[in-house]
Amino acid sequence: MKSDYSKLIEIFCPDRMDKQNEIINQNRRFAYYTSANTAKKIIESEEIWLRDTRVMNDFSEISYGLRLKDEAFSSDIGEQFTKAIDKIFPGTMEEIMKNYVTFDPIESPFRNKAYLACLSVHDDSEDQNGRLSMWRAYGDIALIVKKEF
Repeated sequence: MKSDYSKLIEIFCPDRMDKQNEIINQNRRFAYYTSANTAKKIIESEEIWLRDTRVMNDFSEISYGLRLKDEAFSSDIGEQFTKAIDKIFPGTMEEIMKNYVTFDPIESPFRNKAYLACLSVHDDSEDQNGRLSMWRAYGDIALIVKKEF
C-alpha cells in the first residue's frame, strides 16, 4: 500500500517517480562535489550541511522557480487548482498563499527560508572524471553516496 506522500508525488511530480525508479533499477549513485577540506568534515561528522540560498553565487535557478510558481498560481489553471483544493480541503489554499506564496521575489519565503545541497546522479563509468566539469569550480573531489542513503 502506498503512503499518502507517494500518492502526492505520483500526482504532482510523475517524472520524479520515473527518474527515481530509473536510479534504483540501474543501480546508480549520487555525487556530492566539494573541496577536500569539506569532504573531510563531512566524513568526520557524518553530516552534510545545507546551504542558505541567499548566499549562493548563482540565484538564477531559485528565481526561475519562483517565477514559474507565480505564473502558475496567477494563471487560469492555477485558479482552477486553488478552487479544486479548497473544495476538498476548505481554507487550505488561503493558508498556503498566506504563508508560502508571495509575488515579491525579495520577500518570498522560498528565498528567505530555503536551504539546499546539490547532488548529481553518478554512473559507474564516471568514477574517474565525474559527470559535470562545471562542478570542478566548487571543489576538487566528489563524495559518492549510496542510493540507499
